[in-house]
Amino acid sequence: MLDPVVLKKRLATASEEYLKYAPTIARMPGVGEKYSIGESGNEYIVDLDRQTCTCSDNDHRGDISPCKHLIVIWIYKYFKIRLEEETECN
Repeated sequence: MLDPVVLKKRLATASEEYLKYAPTIARMPGVGEKYSIGESGNEYIVDLDRQTCTCSDNDHRGDISPCKHLIVIWIYKYFKIRLEEETECN
């Protein structure tokens, strides 16, 4: 079960780190919504279909709160959709 206190802290951390990670995000080719995030040597795979990440934090605490990488991808997707909507309206 998700812990709301932990989730709030994770959201704050991911929001702060979004600008750091945003330039490193790349959608992976193939089926599904998979993204690579991070720099060489510290790269993780986020699977939006399964709501998982390959980082060790997700392995240890993924059942009480998503890792910051997963949250960063959620933020990325939100802004990407908003930008596409605005572009279509103009």
